[in-house]
Amino acid sequence: MTWLEIEVTVRVEDADVVGVILHELTGRGVACEPGFSNGADCPASLFTGTTKLKGYLPTTAAAGRIEKIRKTLSSFLVEPPAVRELPETDWLRAWREHYRTFRVGKRVVVRPPWEKYEALPGDLVVTIDPGLAFGCGTHPTTRLCLELLEEAVRPGAFVYDVGAGSGILAAAAAR
Repeated sequence: MTWLEIEVTVRVEDADVVGVILHELTGRGVACEPGFSNGADCPASLFTGTTKLKGYLPTTAAAGRIEKIRKTLSSFLVEPPAVRELPETDWLRAWREHYRTFRVGKRVVVRPPWEKYEALPGDLVVTIDPGLAFGCGTHPTTRLCLELLEEAVRPGAFVYDVGAGSGILAAAAAR
């Protein structure tokens, strides 16, 4: 199946509202760019200026929807929507090319199993398959927790990871 990607450029302060509307009109997920990449610091540009939102529709369901999206969002748009056709992709595997090994703090290294990593002396390497799990180390909250664990946990300490995600905090604490 092929898909249509509808990209709209809006003021940052309108992004939440437009995202909800775009989701309602497409019935699918909405992506926001720029986003976070492997826990990079949050750029100031995320809070001022413009951002791009992308909604997705199967081409078979697009009849009339593109025009409805244009009309509904017209007062929010900085420029006309861009529409392009996307070929079918195995998204459950394609995302892997974007998930890379990265360092958190001074010693914790988060590595997906499909990447090789030559550990440096003192590295605490956590190998985790992020799959569709939440909490794989890229979100700022998870990163801050990993940094705190690195500083606060001593050998033999008891640590509870009571989250509902990947278990990355427990895995890091066990190192």
